[in-house]
Amino acid sequence: MSSPLGRAIEAMHVSATTPNGQVAGEVNGWYDVRITCAAGYPERVGEAELAAQVERLARLLFAARMATYNRLVEEHLPQPVLPLSDQDRAYEEDVSALASTGESSDGSIRISGVAMTHWTVHIRPGLVDGVGGERVAALVTEAANAFVRDRVAGVRRLKNLHYVVG
Repeated sequence: MSSPLGRAIEAMHVSATTPNGQVAGEVNGWYDVRITCAAGYPERVGEAELAAQVERLARLLFAARMATYNRLVEEHLPQPVLPLSDQDRAYEEDVSALASTGESSDGSIRISGVAMTHWTVHIRPGLVDGVGGERVAALVTEAANAFVRDRVAGVRRLKNLHYVVG
């Protein structure tokens, strides 16, 4: 049985839209990501501009997710903040330098990031014309979810490295 905090995070829904209103994303539960584009937008702007908008969206969506997550933690785990130990500081430093990547199943889209603040999105040239904007959004969603899985695995490795005795 999950904790009240776990249930709150499982029910969490966070969304963000790029400033131009053309690319939107949502995170449901712990990590389920979905990206959408306004009809015809990928075809109008092409891969380079679409990639730049997805990078903007990643920053906005992650910030919104973290704000909601932190609020839920405060609501469900009210406790005094203790000073960080040397072990905690080393862990936080390693997490802040953690690089993660995710690719779509066909390899046409690759998302890379460091510390969840620096993002690079690469969309294979010609992809939009080849498969259309709706399919590109689905492939971006695949790559985003692969990125999240890689990030979660990396954080788990760091937790084991810093905190698991064995």
